[in-house]
Amino acid sequence: EKSGRVLLAGDWPQWRGPARSGVSGETGLLRSWSGDAPQLAWHARGLGTGYASVVVSDGLVFTIGSHEKDLFCFAHESATGRRRWVRKIGTTGRIPCSTPTVDGDRVYVTGATGRIFHLSAETGEVIWEKDTVAEYDTSIPVWAHPAFANRHVVLRNDEEIIRVSMDRNDYE
Repeated sequence: EKSGRVLLAGDWPQWRGPARSGVSGETGLLRSWSGDAPQLAWHARGLGTGYASVVVSDGLVFTIGSHEKDLFCFAHESATGRRRWVRKIGTTGRIPCSTPTVDGDRVYVTGATGRIFHLSAETGEVIWEKDTVAEYDTSIPVWAHPAFANRHVVLRNDEEIIRVSMDRNDYE
């Protein structure tokens, strides 16, 4: 008999998971399927191109992708796959490689433009944005997955190994 309930894994709110270790705390996972494998619940189309991972938090799935030269952040409902919102976060010819980071009702995302956005997780509304390249005279981050240190959002540019941090709640 098949169960009608949806099993939700724990939140995976940032690149490489809750502790950025790449290790899941889930238990009881099967090493192989005996009998019928579970059916695919849903899949998303129209996310564009890029190398971003997906993150999951509080029933929503987030990622970024590019269409032509435009970069977008996407939010989908994890139970149904229904798109909740999409937000344009820049224009560039570079392929997006960073993964969004979720902190409660906030999403922090940067693409291949050097801009970081603080978005509402629920609506995609821009709370604040910052041009790290112009303000800190850095190169454009390639693999800059936003991280947290106390009250600060931290970006690390893999090419220059520099760190830029700002208050994650308010930015003036």
